[in-house]
Amino acid sequence: VERLYSISDASVRVSALEYSAGVVQTPTVTLYYGFTKLTEGVDYTLTFIASAHLPGVYYYKVTGMGQYTGSATGTYTIDCEISSRTATAISTGEHTVNITTAGSYKVFKFTAPQDATYLLSTTETANVALIVFDESGNMVTSNCAPMGFGTEFTMASGDLMYIVAMYYNAEKTGTWQFEMTDDYTLLEDVEAVYDAQIYYCGEKTLPDVTFIDGDYTLVEGVDYVYYYAWGCNNYGVATVCYKGLGEYKFYRYVEYELIAPLTALVENPTQLTQDKSVYYDKDYDECGIYAFKATKDGRYNLSVLSLVESVYVHFYDENGFFIDSMTYGGGCDYDYSVFLKENETVYMAVNYLVCMNYESYSGFCVKATYRSSLSSQTYTQNGITYTVFTTLGYAVVSDVDETLTNIEIASEIEGVAVTQINADVFRDNQVIKRVVIPDSVTEIGASCFANSSVEKVFVSANAEVIGYRAFADTNIAKLCVFANSAQFILDSVSAPSVVYGYADSTAQSWCAENGVEFVLITNIYGDANGDGKINAMDATLVARYATGAAKLDLDLLASCDVTGDGRINALDATYIARYAVGLVNKFPCEE
Repeated sequence: VERLYSISDASVRVSALEYSAGVVQTPTVTLYYGFTKLTEGVDYTLTFIASAHLPGVYYYKVTGMGQYTGSATGTYTIDCEISSRTATAISTGEHTVNITTAGSYKVFKFTAPQDATYLLSTTETANVALIVFDESGNMVTSNCAPMGFGTEFTMASGDLMYIVAMYYNAEKTGTWQFEMTDDYTLLEDVEAVYDAQIYYCGEKTLPDVTFIDGDYTLVEGVDYVYYYAWGCNNYGVATVCYKGLGEYKFYRYVEYELIAPLTALVENPTQLTQDKSVYYDKDYDECGIYAFKATKDGRYNLSVLSLVESVYVHFYDENGFFIDSMTYGGGCDYDYSVFLKENETVYMAVNYLVCMNYESYSGFCVKATYRSSLSSQTYTQNGITYTVFTTLGYAVVSDVDETLTNIEIASEIEGVAVTQINADVFRDNQVIKRVVIPDSVTEIGASCFANSSVEKVFVSANAEVIGYRAFADTNIAKLCVFANSAQFILDSVSAPSVVYGYADSTAQSWCAENGVEFVLITNIYGDANGDGKINAMDATLVARYATGAAKLDLDLLASCDVTGDGRINALDATYIARYAVGLVNKFPCEE
């Protein structure tokens, strides 16, 4: 059995780089594991995350190959020459940058005349960069004023900074301005007066906003302008952005709610049936309207499970009056509790929060549950805490003892099937190494193993959903998915580097779509004859093989070495026999 090593344990050497007229540069990155120099393309792949052609700090990523698993990121710096002799001295105020040679830059030096907070900014909206160095020539921040923004610096009288000004596009030449000032007001510090909730009118809907600075009311077009808005074409949270002018600097974001009038609620809502989930998979700019009529007096939980993206939910009474609103995070399941009388109706308007990172949206589930049926009890067994909902007929894993390195989740507790592992159960757990999930579990919650030290996870054959970012920021070496139809909602950026699964499974399809290595499971430890079961026949076959009386398929040899010692002998047959009758629940090779 080949030993695997984590690429994150390797030491890294990165070569130094100097700015070179806008040429994209990448450093030489060399990896060592102990005294062994690793080979790119054999032991790891190297990816540079940004196109580096300006002075600044950039990221690279190494991903293990072969016997090296996981991934790791690091940084490298492109420096540029700073000379006090050639730098142009400036004071507060506006200054002109004149770039006459493509790829060149200008250096300015600013000495603070007094203790103050200074703002370095540019009126240019794109394509320019201001890079700041301290008096020793160390880079303080790169591209500190992109896209018309700026950066504040707190300086003592006499402090010196160097400012490197250039075009982001190294082929461009021309003239532009930047400003250094200590006499300014941030637009975000000015009082904004507006209605936090307004009715959505069926098209782009913006609030009336008035900005007040003390006794002065700001004038649109003079002190600020409308810049852009998002989320304003549907119910839910919307944001509008204003840009400061003159002495008012930076941007101001105003968040408000667009709520639904009664006519939109009662036109054609989707009716909810108690305890039955309704799945919604429309585009982000469409809104789901739901109505639930109480079957009897009592308190009900109205829940939304958003599979990936965050959603916004408004609740209304049967007369269309707004009750409350909540944000439901991606991959999380939340409940809103409300008391209803028999036949009383409550409406829900559900839509996505606009998210720039997704081109498609995976949907959400909506459900209404009578709260009295949600009574639960907790039990702890072998360091695992289970929450049992007896009347609903299922249990969930809600917590674990964080001193355990090896965990096997029970398939039932107190006679009730364990069907779910809650979100975040193993999150940030830096002790756990191995987790075996039984076939009874159908759902693994969002961020379940995020940022944990888990190395091996065996997913149940009946898994239906693997939650968003379930394995984010882990160096998991082996993820075995025995389910053929699990609905994967993993984050491809932080997914396992290798997934083991069955042919033509959704695990295989997901790996193909997201560029993750997929290894076909053709056998199971202890399954000597490849029939998918572990029983006395397997033990007998291994015992006969050990004495030379039988042969094993070459593809099944690895699964018969259950001791993990590289040999197949009578000891392996003994372990398989004991496993078949329940005397042991794991093999030494799985430790």
